[in-house]
Amino acid sequence: QAQALIDRVKAAGGRPIAFPALEIVDALESRSLRSLIDRLDTFQLAIFISPTAASRGLSLVRRRRELPPALELAAIGKGSARELQRLGAGNVLVPESGADSEALLALPQLADMRGRAVVIFRGVGGRELLGATLKERGASVEYAECYKRTRPRADVQHGAVFRAAQDVDWDIDRELRRGAVDFKVAEGARAGLTFDVADLHEITSPSLLHELGQ
Repeated sequence: QAQALIDRVKAAGGRPIAFPALEIVDALESRSLRSLIDRLDTFQLAIFISPTAASRGLSLVRRRRELPPALELAAIGKGSARELQRLGAGNVLVPESGADSEALLALPQLADMRGRAVVIFRGVGGRELLGATLKERGASVEYAECYKRTRPRADVQHGAVFRAAQDVDWDIDRELRRGAVDFKVAEGARAGLTFDVADLHEITSPSLLHELGQ
């Protein structure tokens, strides 16, 4: 997923050193998950938490069936919406600004959820705010956990990364102003750190590259 950013850094004259902090893998395709997909006709709204949820979720669905024509689709941010549309999904409800649960929940279309059934495609162990708030507004909510995050396996390539980093001319002040690719990470960093952290509500390579260049 970082390749686009790596290419942009190179084009801007930088020297990117790829070091994956986590690995995304398919979640176990359990009987309950297969049953949920088979019952998609009983839901009125499907929400996709991330581009990964969009790609892996739709792939999982299409291995068993097509999306029900009457099922409305929503995405946390524009990146997720673009991924859904790239994969052939129709109209997608998405916030004009922001890329988190709060932004989606602020949409008037989700203000009154009484009697509506919602399925949320996400990774294993995601945030509970979205589902909990929709329940408070009257919806029934189920989760389709279609991927999980794991720690990458360490190998000899990681040693090469550190050796390459020794040749980099680090500017500590510039490094401490690094972009935070998650708004909630930025909020937490402010609570315990004294340096500036950039808020990137929509996680894109151009926005991250802009912040790194400040």
